[in-house]
Amino acid sequence: MSTASGETPELELPRRFGRYVLFDHIGRGGMAEIYLARGTTQMGASRLAVVKLVLSRFSEDAEFSQMLVSEAKLAARLSHRNIVQTFDLGREENRLYIAMEYVEGFDLGGLLRRCTKNKIPLPLELALTIVTQTLRGLDYAHRREDDDGKPLGIVHRDVSPSN
Repeated sequence: MSTASGETPELELPRRFGRYVLFDHIGRGGMAEIYLARGTTQMGASRLAVVKLVLSRFSEDAEFSQMLVSEAKLAARLSHRNIVQTFDLGREENRLYIAMEYVEGFDLGGLLRRCTKNKIPLPLELALTIVTQTLRGLDYAHRREDDDGKPLGIVHRDVSPSN
């Protein structure tokens, strides 16, 4: 069964995964499957989230797991309007996952491909807005310090239209 991403997900959907119900496959990267989900708290409040479910072969790798956990803990310390908020980090069914804020919008990579295919330039104002907002988020992350005033040392190593 393929879903919105056009790819076949690893998991049958919908599927309960801890406190999340995964109901739409958004995509797949080199290390994880990405799902749209609804998370529910112990008291019954719920919200949409994106769950990045790390592929089994990486979840079982202790070194990779430690790196991912460290990066997710750093990401959870960030709170900025141009950075997706990290809600949750855990392990369920022996798979690592990160749950993040769902931000409704469009896929910039897809938009750029359509513009190229149709030979239509991206409007300058839109391009400048995208670059400006991206740089604001990156600047915040790069300057972020821990509680003792020491730099967190965050560097985003995968800035791209799809991210």
